[in-house]
Amino acid sequence: MPAFEKAIGPLFTNFGLHAWNLFLAADSLVAQRYSFSDGLKLGFHLSCGFPADPGERLRQRVDSLAIRSDLPIRYYSLPELQSITVVVSHGMNHIRLEKVSGGYDRYDIPHRPATRSVLVTLRTMYPTLCRDEGLPTTTIGRVLKS
Repeated sequence: MPAFEKAIGPLFTNFGLHAWNLFLAADSLVAQRYSFSDGLKLGFHLSCGFPADPGERLRQRVDSLAIRSDLPIRYYSLPELQSITVVVSHGMNHIRLEKVSGGYDRYDIPHRPATRSVLVTLRTMYPTLCRDEGLPTTTIGRVLKS
């Protein structure tokens, strides 16, 4: 497994049914899905503010992270990726990982204000691959899309 430097999460797929953490290394990205019970805890956390997000510990200790073998993962090596695009839309903002072979994987960002920090993190780690789409350039646009 690669040495991870940063992590982003929680992110969602399948219309919010699956929660993921995205771990970033110099030469790859690894998405690891939350377990069913951790997903329920995350749902309560996002709705009520408690219990704590179970993925937060993993994201804070990313340097000593060991990927759990009992949970689904998606591995992306940088040569396999055509682009990493952060999309700002009127619906759910998301990260789109486009593959050279065609197709893409999409990870929704649940909190709109977190979009800018996600973009900065991805641009810092992958400056040649990272793009943005729909990012507002005017003050009015920023107010309307935040």
